[in-house]
Amino acid sequence: MRLTRTFKASGLLTAAGVLLVTLAPGKGGWTALGILLLVFAGSVFMVSAIRALLRGILWRVGSRLVVSYVLLMSAVVFAAFFVYAGLLVIAGQLGTRRVEAAFASRRAELLGQARDLAARGATSPPSSLVTRPWMAERGTWLVKQGPELFAVAIEPRPGGPIVLARRLDAAFRRSLETETGNVIRFLGAVRVRDDDDPARKGKVRISLDAGGKTQKSVNISEESDSGGEPDAGGETAAPPAGSGPWSGRWTAFPYFVRQSVLDAETGKALEKRPVLFLVRTSLAREAQELFRDMTVAGSERVPLSRIVLAVMASLGIATLVVFFLSSLLAGLLVSRIARATRRLSLGFAEIEKGNFAHRVVLKGHDQLAALTGSFNHMAGRLSASVAEKAEKEALEHELSVARDLQRRLLPPADFACPGVEIAVDFAPAAAIGGDFYDLSYAERALTVSIADVSGHGLPTGLVMAAARASLGMLARTGSGGVRLMELLHEEIVRTTERRTFVTLCHLVFDLPKGTASYTNAGHPYPYRVLKDGTVRALANPARPLGLSLSGGWQTVEEPLAPGDFWVVFSDGLVEATRQSTDESWGFERLEDVLRAGPFESAAALKDRILAAQRAFTGRTDTEDDRTLLVLRIDERRNGAERKGS
Repeated sequence: MRLTRTFKASGLLTAAGVLLVTLAPGKGGWTALGILLLVFAGSVFMVSAIRALLRGILWRVGSRLVVSYVLLMSAVVFAAFFVYAGLLVIAGQLGTRRVEAAFASRRAELLGQARDLAARGATSPPSSLVTRPWMAERGTWLVKQGPELFAVAIEPRPGGPIVLARRLDAAFRRSLETETGNVIRFLGAVRVRDDDDPARKGKVRISLDAGGKTQKSVNISEESDSGGEPDAGGETAAPPAGSGPWSGRWTAFPYFVRQSVLDAETGKALEKRPVLFLVRTSLAREAQELFRDMTVAGSERVPLSRIVLAVMASLGIATLVVFFLSSLLAGLLVSRIARATRRLSLGFAEIEKGNFAHRVVLKGHDQLAALTGSFNHMAGRLSASVAEKAEKEALEHELSVARDLQRRLLPPADFACPGVEIAVDFAPAAAIGGDFYDLSYAERALTVSIADVSGHGLPTGLVMAAARASLGMLARTGSGGVRLMELLHEEIVRTTERRTFVTLCHLVFDLPKGTASYTNAGHPYPYRVLKDGTVRALANPARPLGLSLSGGWQTVEEPLAPGDFWVVFSDGLVEATRQSTDESWGFERLEDVLRAGPFESAAALKDRILAAQRAFTGRTDTEDDRTLLVLRIDERRNGAERKGS
């Protein structure tokens, strides 16, 4: 893991701050500087450290998958706790509502007894609650007399009201517990105060809704005169409960009686003195109360709550089993993905080092195994490709050497002949061509040879090189004309295959005599363009060299005239085809270009020929080897040669 500059710099500054604070405690300036470094650089260092830690943990795919899996499991655990907390809230509300209903039924029962006594004309039974003048209105009330709290039922009548009072005490609380089955703590008429003293201890603090406004925190004080039971450890009449999250009484909710508490002396409501019950219940108790039992065939009682619990437990167990299996499958998948990622990462590192023989092993028939198989196939292809590339580069190097050698076999680019202007175009179709030409000047005679070996590529180039060497050797022995063709034919037959043949055009320009000797072996006829624009093809039919039926070569002579152009070429010039069709450029179009003179120089005529060919074919490359030589007889130089002779 690479650490950032921010992490390093902030870490050094934080360490410097620690040293300043530790080593210079008595020096105010240094200590202040150390504190500043700790505050600012330490904060940056902490953020950088957390980012570096997260990057280190989450850099690997396996680590990310594990973290995602842990977060998923945590979400499930939180969801389970959320559901359980919701069930506790619902159970608490159900238990509180049952206590509320039981308390209301007690008060309704007390009012019914008062009505019965009034109907019979009886008097109020003796009570510790003193009857007051304000007790003349029908209803039930909560009345506080001294430290005691009563539920009072009043039934008015002409002879005086019937007043029934029941003390709200431990006996009353136990009766509610017996009816509801919940543990109840009766706090009586508690005193509610605004929370103006946050340091106050031993008080219950709650938040009250202020009609949509900001909620305010209040204290509930258990005063000695509340009429309740401050002691939380009193006996209970509720049935014993079990333990655990289902049967244990793990939920407790407050129940504030909605009715105000009246003062026994004046009948006025006491401010902020509500009656409070704390109700404790369990999920099992509320499920039993919610579903009850049902009777089968008039006598058999079936606990419906147990049936519902069994069904829910079965569904829960099934859910846990499914979740466990899915978690196990996800864990195995995470482990397999991490293992495959790690092996592929190592494999790519080996490939980057150039080790194409490395292979990744991962058993199985899934997509990960297919991916590793693809990696292995890719590594094999890369190995073959690298070997092929190396072989290709070696071959290209050899071809480059052969191409340079072929270029060296040709006349130099700056070859010049007194009295003759020469322009050359040599374009092989492949790296090594089958065409070649030769120019030599000796004893005031210019020899021009142009040949075409059948085929393309390296084998043809080898034959071309051998023919070129043989031609040069025979020319140095003084052989020329028909004899040169015969000797060269024998050499080609002896050194090449039967199907290989060579066409050759051999011209000797005798400048002093003003003649041109022309010997041909199956090569396209050269053209002579006279000064007046006449174009003549020098016909001299004969078979190519190297064929079994070759022969019939002859030499013809043509006069040299000042200002004449000689055009010598291979068949690649006239057989070039158009891209859209197979139509070739042909001899007629070449002759049209030659007749379109006058031409200023040999180079100008060469350029015009090539431009016309490219305009027809629509391409810049060549399909076959192309060689073009254009020679122009210089008028002044040629005349001087003749006078000298």
